[in-house]
Amino acid sequence: MELNELVRTDRRTQTISSIAYGAFNPRRRNNRRDEDDQVYVLDLHESVLFYLGLSIVIMSTLDAFFTLNILAYGGEELNLAMKVLLDADTETFLLVKYWTTACGVILLIAMARMRFMGVVRVKHILQGICGIYSCLIIYELYLLVVEISILSV
Repeated sequence: MELNELVRTDRRTQTISSIAYGAFNPRRRNNRRDEDDQVYVLDLHESVLFYLGLSIVIMSTLDAFFTLNILAYGGEELNLAMKVLLDADTETFLLVKYWTTACGVILLIAMARMRFMGVVRVKHILQGICGIYSCLIIYELYLLVVEISILSV
């Protein structure tokens, strides 16, 4: 790039490279103006978001583990997309489930201060996903305990 091109580039535009640069060289903890909440992705996020994202990824992995165990006891996968992956290969199922969850969580954390459809903060959507996964894990543990006790009788 020539110097003239650099001078004419609007410094407020965001590109993938600026987001990647900010991920490794964080500078900004808050937006300067409230209006920016819908526009800019911050470099630094609350530590709560890290733990929220980590718990979602861990619970997704536990969900995969419990699903495979329930299937071993004769259960059935209700999610059609996951059922197709399970029918193809267990390793493919695990890889796709992990990577889609991890990439989705990273994207949601990057946009945590924005509002989905102008109504709900994405941070609250992450909290909802974490709550739903918690309920799912409890339900799967219940199924495993009931199935093991029925089979052992």
